[in-house]
Amino acid sequence: MALYPDDISGLSNRKPDRGFSQGKQYLTSDYQTQTGYEKRRLLSRRPKREYSLSYTNISSTLKEALESFYDSMGGSYSTFSFDLSHVGEAGIIRVKFSNPIRITHVATINSSNIYTITAGLIEDFN
Repeated sequence: MALYPDDISGLSNRKPDRGFSQGKQYLTSDYQTQTGYEKRRLLSRRPKREYSLSYTNISSTLKEALESFYDSMGGSYSTFSFDLSHVGEAGIIRVKFSNPIRITHVATINSSNIYTITAGLIEDFN
């Protein structure tokens, strides 16, 4: 399933308007013995990429569509395809939500609600 299904295609051409942040995380296994010695093991030689996206001035219909997409993914349970051209890179990767989406009500203009939405994604190559 793509990040932007047909019902929220209005975001497919829209870059995050507050920018985005990107990080990397290596998966390691740490073990400490009773005598205090530590042993670490690198479980993967490839880091997982993390993205934090933020959108402002989102309408109620797009908010509801994003919420239903998040619910259909089971939060951070299921993975989906993410087009990296959305953040200025090349390629498509498999990601899942790394934390709950944050929805903030900003204003009501002419009986229309405006929202800010922040989502965190983490690469999943299992």
